[in-house]
Amino acid sequence: MKKILFYFVTIIAVGSCTADVKNKQFSPTIGKGFKYQYYVPVDIEDAVKELDHALSTKQKSKFQEIEDKFDLAKFHDNPGSWLRRHWFYEGSRLSNYFKKYSVEHRDNMSGIVIHMYWSKLKNKDIKFSELAEAASYSENTIFRPAIDKCPDGSNEKFKYVIMASLPIDDDVEFMHAGICIEKKQYWTYQYKKGFKLATQAQIDMINAFEKLDKEEQKMYQKIESDRKN
Repeated sequence: MKKILFYFVTIIAVGSCTADVKNKQFSPTIGKGFKYQYYVPVDIEDAVKELDHALSTKQKSKFQEIEDKFDLAKFHDNPGSWLRRHWFYEGSRLSNYFKKYSVEHRDNMSGIVIHMYWSKLKNKDIKFSELAEAASYSENTIFRPAIDKCPDGSNEKFKYVIMASLPIDDDVEFMHAGICIEKKQYWTYQYKKGFKLATQAQIDMINAFEKLDKEEQKMYQKIESDRKN
């Protein structure tokens, strides 16, 4: 199976829930006429340039400290969450640009921008087309069976909880994860490998993803509520 880098909910993300605009730690370009009044880049080159403009010196140094691409997941939340809301809302020109490369999910879009920015800082030869292809593969090639019973053959209720890149030995691979609700037993599913009981390392990561997803949903609900008021 083609290895997926870290897109679409990636490895454990840490940090605050959104970029710190109020305290001037993140200074995006104002853009009148855009949905959230912030400039939306036109393509990946413009996005990398704008991200560099918005980041504080301290934040840039944190990017410089990263040596392993998988550690970029710590930026999934900050500034990733801000990018997803203000650059990749439905119908934005940057969102539409990514969709031309068959990248549909905002997590992948923000992840690619972050990865490309890091590669520029570190002078790494990473191509946007390759990252987009990997993200598109993760979104469109890996299917999951429509089941509501536990994969162990019992009649216990089962539900999918997340799609993510999870650890396998010394690598990570993209897969679905679900849980047999009553006994709280986690399973992973890959298109070519079928269902397997989740390892403890995978379970720990799944739990972290679920917590992060709930926190992000609460944040967006609060933002929408404040906006209406």
